[in-house]
This record gives sequence, structure tokens and C-alpha cells, in this order.
Amino acid sequence: MTPSDTSSGDAMRNELGRRLLEGQRQMLKVQRRLFDNTFQALSALQNQQQSIVDRFVDSDRVPDEAREIVDAWREAASEQRRQFRNAVDESFKQFDHLLERLAGREDSAAPEAAKSGGGVKKTKTGAKTGAKAGKKGSTRKKGSTRKKTSRKKT
Repeated sequence: MTPSDTSSGDAMRNELGRRLLEGQRQMLKVQRRLFDNTFQALSALQNQQQSIVDRFVDSDRVPDEAREIVDAWREAASEQRRQFRNAVDESFKQFDHLLERLAGREDSAAPEAAKSGGGVKKTKTGAKTGAKAGKKGSTRKKGSTRKKTSRKKT
């Protein structure tokens, strides 16, 4: 294998990596848009339901104790909706940040992978990465055994 073969292979891997990351970014954007639209529709439905309940509660037929319960329910529902929205927004931000880190790492990691031969590397969390990370036995814990199951022919 000549050095030019290695560099063209690296260039192809880099291009493939960039395309995969771009595809992930586009998928994240679509999922975010879908979530936003669905959340807005459900929020509008919840607001409509609350206004219907408010009209009923404001009538003379409902005792004051029931009004207090409905007010507490409304506040809890609004707070839970806000917390859910914030949690999902934070998850989208974290995933976007991960993609940005991968994009930056992908650009700088290609020359290192060519020098090291694409071996197994460990991340900060101890996960194995690299070309040989997926090989059989590389992720099995020491001392673990796999049960063999036999299938009877019928």
C-alpha cells in the first residue's frame, strides 16, 4: 500500500464522517421542528381545556374548595409543562453540542488515526473507540460468560 492510497482512504473516511454528521444535524433539526409543532398544538389544547374548566368553575354551582383544587391543578399542569419543555430543550442543546464536538474532533482526529493505525482508543468514560473497537471480545468484561442455548429442531 502506498502513502497516496492511505491518504485517499483517509480523505474518503473524512468525507463519509462529514456527511454522517451533516445527516445527524439535519435529523436533529427535523426532530426539533416536529417536537416544537407538537408541543405547541398540545399546549393550545391544554390552554383551551383550562379555559373551559375556568368558565365552569366561575359559575355559582362550584364551591370555593373545588375552585382551590382546580387552581392548584392548573398551576401544577402549567409547571409540569414548563419543566418538560425545558428538559427537552436542554436535551436538544446537549445533542447539538455533541455533534459540534464530533465535527471538531473528526477534522483533527483523521491525521492521528492514520499515524496510529486506527487502533482502539478509550474516551474519558472508558468507552472503546476506533477501527478495532468493534472486534469480537473487545467489549466483554473480564470473567463474564455467555450462556449457550441450543435450539431443537422440530
